[in-house]
Amino acid sequence: LKRRIVEPADKQTMTNDSERCGSNRRRANNHGNAHGSGGHNNNGTGNNIGVGGGSVGCNNGGSGGKFYPDISGATQLTVKMDSTVNCSAEVCSCLIYGDVLFCGLINGTIRAFHRPSGNFTDLNGHSQEIHQLLIIDNILVSACWGGKVLFWKFDQASGSFILSAQIQVKEHIKCLKYFPYKNSSSTNQTPGSSQDGSPHLWICGGGIVQIVDLLSLNVVREIIFDGGPIMSVLEYERHLVLCSLQGVIRVISPSGDETFRKSLGSPTLCMDGSITADSRHHLSLIHI
Repeated sequence: LKRRIVEPADKQTMTNDSERCGSNRRRANNHGNAHGSGGHNNNGTGNNIGVGGGSVGCNNGGSGGKFYPDISGATQLTVKMDSTVNCSAEVCSCLIYGDVLFCGLINGTIRAFHRPSGNFTDLNGHSQEIHQLLIIDNILVSACWGGKVLFWKFDQASGSFILSAQIQVKEHIKCLKYFPYKNSSSTNQTPGSSQDGSPHLWICGGGIVQIVDLLSLNVVREIIFDGGPIMSVLEYERHLVLCSLQGVIRVISPSGDETFRKSLGSPTLCMDGSITADSRHHLSLIHI
């Protein structure tokens, strides 16, 4: 596992190809501003740079380069190596919380690194690869492909993590989300109940979403979707956006109703969202 530092590019000298792309891009911006031009051609660099919607693509090759100003005003960033960590197994997920880096490994182990000291401890409880780690009220929640969700508390007295609760669901797990659930069919709602819109744990995996009441740790609803296993989930505008292995993107409300669906036609592995400096909302997906 490699740790890298991300910072504004103008704080250090550009050295590698990707950094030179950023440097060329800034020079192109200055040229465009000085001459009132929307683009600039430089046939001597051999780098092709395209900027659109706040994203920058860099590729080495070709005899000439085309440069376009970044109209979003986003800060160009550079990345440099800081340190490396040996996890002894393939890393399937990771999470930084305070001074601790949690790594979910393919063998079912969670390796927790204390970054200031460099010490680590292993949390054992899963038997299959861990695809999701998250923090809920200072409790570490981990989920593995075998359908097991574990809740870990840190014990100050012993200085170790203690397993406090667990859930076994009937499907594989790829991702989790801590998100409100509101049962629209219930008319008599009491505060703190599983129907009042309080946050629940949404467990997503093999074509099914299972919603867990964290007070009772019981599954209160199951929602079956077509399109294959659910690979990724994110929150947007008080809704959840889900993508499946068969390339189906859907939006569901806190009551579990599907409000939007689109098939992309190719397998989707993961996704994330962002807002550019010019307030444009982007959804980025990785396809096979």
